[in-house]
Amino acid sequence: MKTKREKVLVAVAVIVVLIAVYLSSSSPGSSSSNASGPMLPLSQAVKKYDDGKTKYVALGNEVDTLQPLIYHLTSSKSADALSPLMASSIMDMAAKASIHITSLRPLSPEIVADGQAERVPTEIQFDAPFEPNAIKLLYLLEDPKGKYVVDQVQLTTHERHRNMVSVTARVSMFTTNVPQKGAQTNGS
Repeated sequence: MKTKREKVLVAVAVIVVLIAVYLSSSSPGSSSSNASGPMLPLSQAVKKYDDGKTKYVALGNEVDTLQPLIYHLTSSKSADALSPLMASSIMDMAAKASIHITSLRPLSPEIVADGQAERVPTEIQFDAPFEPNAIKLLYLLEDPKGKYVVDQVQLTTHERHRNMVSVTARVSMFTTNVPQKGAQTNGS
């Protein structure tokens, strides 16, 4: 006959074995399943790996191709240094289009592209004949060889002079010289 102590030890051992069997059959590393579902056969796993590797290499090549374009379309100057240069350049383009800018207002820079770039916007206003002056300035700003982007344009026609328009436009440049997180800017 077994003693009371032996019976308790046998009961504890049985419970421990049952818990161990349960945990081993439902663990993520078991042969029947893993965290993302049943294990793939080796051939499918190798194919998935090769497909992922091919996509990774293709994305790396795309980044290598786009990097020179990004360099060409952005500035390396800080937003604070870029604003006065933009104002001067926009005024020069307006002179080429025979337009007098009535208002040129730098706006607050915005971090874009997951912190990889900063948009430096400027708002301009002017009154001019739609053709050829206003169109010419907008084309000069959007020149593919340049670094400006016309984000927004609002045109309002004059009642008396149908060819005259009042234009408000938001023009931006992008810079890759982005302030580090936690760094204070002059405006704050």
